[in-house]
Amino acid sequence: MTDNEKILSYINKGVESEVVDFKQIFYSSLKDSNIAKHVAAFANNSINEDKYIIFGVTDKTREICGIDPESIPDIAHIENYLSEKIEPYISISVSCLKIDEKEIAYLKIKKENLDRPYVIKNDCGMKNTIQRGDVYIRKGTYNSKALRTDLDKIYENN
Repeated sequence: MTDNEKILSYINKGVESEVVDFKQIFYSSLKDSNIAKHVAAFANNSINEDKYIIFGVTDKTREICGIDPESIPDIAHIENYLSEKIEPYISISVSCLKIDEKEIAYLKIKKENLDRPYVIKNDCGMKNTIQRGDVYIRKGTYNSKALRTDLDKIYENN
């Protein structure tokens, strides 16, 4: 199944999970966003499949609202920001897709990211609430700080 087919399937199901999250808009500013937390949380999840953050879909109703493709920074800018904030390096890609005449975008956290745990290496987020040394993990539909048992599972699965 291609990425575009997976995205359509996820939107049709309308359910967030350990592998998909919906956002209405792209992060307004990388510097003041939770993008590092979200990407690290998905990468730390041990499910061996690609994970997606889909932009242009309303969070509550899962309706396609669309997104301005110009609001998505260049992939090099996103990768550079993430490499400054997370270690080790996380492989991602960014793509756009037109559905019902509306553009959506998605950030793919590749399943090849196996060097867990991915750790925040510099304070970031709004008012630096995401702090150096934090480890996040995706649990169901939310991201949380990893507990000792989560870290044990990460090391066990490595």
